[in-house]
Amino acid sequence: MTDVFAVDGVDDLFGGDLSDFVARRDALSKQLKKDGDKDAAAALKALRKPSTVAWAVNQVARQRTDDIDALLAAGAAVRDAQVKAVRGQGDGGLRTTTAQWRTHIHGLADAVARAIGEQYRDDAAATFQAASGDDELAALLRAGRLMAVASPSGFGLAGMPDPPERAERDRVATPAPIAADDDADIHDERVEPARDEHAVAHAREQLDRCETALEKATMKLRRAEQRLDVARKAVEEANVARDLAIGARDDAATALRDAEGGA
Repeated sequence: MTDVFAVDGVDDLFGGDLSDFVARRDALSKQLKKDGDKDAAAALKALRKPSTVAWAVNQVARQRTDDIDALLAAGAAVRDAQVKAVRGQGDGGLRTTTAQWRTHIHGLADAVARAIGEQYRDDAAATFQAASGDDELAALLRAGRLMAVASPSGFGLAGMPDPPERAERDRVATPAPIAADDDADIHDERVEPARDEHAVAHAREQLDRCETALEKATMKLRRAEQRLDVARKAVEEANVARDLAIGARDDAATALRDAEGGA
C-alpha cells in the first residue's frame, strides 16, 4: 500500500489554501496516473480534504514549530508527573506541569481563533490537547497534516475546572472561642488545633492521584473522540462511494441491455 504522505507534492497540498485542496489533489493524482504510478494516484485520490479547523491547526503548526515542540514537551512532562503521582512519588509537580501544558494549548488555540474565528477555538484546543497525548497525532501535528479534529462533545478543555488552590485545601476551620468563667478575664483569643502533618500529606497525595486520574481519563476520551470522528467521516465517504458504484453499475447494465437489444 502506498504511503500517501510520501508522495511528492502532498506536503504542498496541506500547506496551501483550503479552497484549492481538492482541485490540486485531483490534478496531482491525474499526473501520477499519467506517469504510470497508479497506486500512488489512487491513494492520493482517496485523500480527504481537511476540515476547516484541522486546516487552520495545520497552518499554525507549520508557522509556529517552536511552540508545537513546547506543547508536546509539556504534554510529556504532564504524563511523567502523572506516573510519579500514581506511584505515590508525587512532589507537587503535576499541578505546575499541567498549568504550563494548558498555557501552551490556550496560546495555540488563540492563534487558530484569530485566523478563522472564535467559534472554532474549543475544537482547536481539543485538537492540540489530544495531539499532545498521542504519539500518532503528535507526528501529524508536527508535519501539519491533520485532516480532522476531536469532537466538541464530552469534556471540553475550556470547561474543565482548574485544580483547587493549595491554600484552599490547607485552610483550617477556625474554632469557636473558649468558654470563660464569669470571674475570669475574657480575652479574644482562639486556640488553633494541632496540625497533623501526616494527615495533610496523605490528603494532598490522594488529591494529586484524583487529579491524575481525571487528566488521564480526559486525554483518553479526547483520543477516542478523535478516532470516532475520523471513523464517522470514513463511513460517510464509503457510503458515497457505494452509491456512486451502484449508479455506475446500473448505467453499465442499461448500456449492456441496449447493446444486446440492438444487436
